[in-house]
Amino acid sequence: AAGAQPGEGCSGGDAPVGDLLEVEALCAAFEGMLAVLSAIGPALMIQVRNDNNNIRKLRAAAASTGCATVRALLLAEVDAGKHLQGAALPSADAEDDATRSGGATLSDPSGAMALLWLARSLKFTLRLTEGLLDGARDAGGSPQMLDAELQGDEHLLVESHGAFAAELLREQNHITSGAIKAAYDAVIRPFHSWLLRKTFDMCASQVPSFSDVVDLLGSGLGDADREVQILADMALFCREGSPVVAAIEALYSDLQLEDLRRV
Repeated sequence: AAGAQPGEGCSGGDAPVGDLLEVEALCAAFEGMLAVLSAIGPALMIQVRNDNNNIRKLRAAAASTGCATVRALLLAEVDAGKHLQGAALPSADAEDDATRSGGATLSDPSGAMALLWLARSLKFTLRLTEGLLDGARDAGGSPQMLDAELQGDEHLLVESHGAFAAELLREQNHITSGAIKAAYDAVIRPFHSWLLRKTFDMCASQVPSFSDVVDLLGSGLGDADREVQILADMALFCREGSPVVAAIEALYSDLQLEDLRRV
């Protein structure tokens, strides 16, 4: 097991992975992530509530240990005997978390467990955002363009553009739900019990259109600027957020703190 070495504790030692991940900066970033999830509406209300709770737990753990970095916090909890470390064994399919085995047993509540689920939520949100961007591109237009063209003149658009316009009409209703389902299946479903899976599937069917999501995220922006700004922000979020998830996952793997149990 990869326990803390003498002198590391809350200093974090000389280990490179995680030393630049500050707990408070991550908590602030996670709070920003919740703005994206909240824009989806009631479908993700349970996840937003859980993430808020985990942010509070992570801050409380950092305060109680006096640790500023993620690595230092995790090592402090390991030294305190809170967690049973264990290597997570890869599956035959590297992308299939559902068939991985082994792993750690984390105590709950703890900073390690809170951050584990926050990292999964961030990864889910990144996949969701990528899906929204891909869906808009594949539909052949931006959300505002689609709405403008489909306001009461759908029959004219279909007559003018044929099957392409009909596809645009369908895509407006499915971009969001499709992106949510794909992100959930890839990131969260492997760690959910049958009941939570069914609950999520039911909630995910009640989602706003992509254009409504953009309007909610761009509240306060002018109509002329909202679309361009929000789509650019989505792309930036994906570029900046992915390395954060990778760093957290690498740290958990290095410390053998990946807990693969279902909830």
